[in-house]
Amino acid sequence: TTHCAIEETRSIGEDLIGALLVAKRFQQRNCGHKHTKIPAADCIISLVGCDNPHHYFVATQDVELRRKLRRTPGVPLIYINRNTLVLEGMSDSSRDQVKQVNVFLINTYKVHCILIDWHRESTTK
Repeated sequence: TTHCAIEETRSIGEDLIGALLVAKRFQQRNCGHKHTKIPAADCIISLVGCDNPHHYFVATQDVELRRKLRRTPGVPLIYINRNTLVLEGMSDSSRDQVKQVNVFLINTYKVHCILIDWHRESTTK
């Protein structure tokens, strides 16, 4: 969780006291917004960034936040449905990134094999 998320939950009041108590039990990530108020969703988006370098999982009931985060590859999303934690399947952006990495690895392997063949041929002459 972040300072922004805790402060936003606190500002809503008694209706979210349970959520506030749960959020406070988790480690707070340094979001850099301690002296400037921004919405919790924007804070989380800025923390994840464009490539989720710290490999955060995001657990939220905010449908719009999950929709926005699906655009960022490598962000596992968790939400609650009828007392059950749900881990969403891989997003399209994550799937596309995996395909790109696989193509790169296959091409790298092919180049490696060509170089090995070239080296063998040049050393046997």
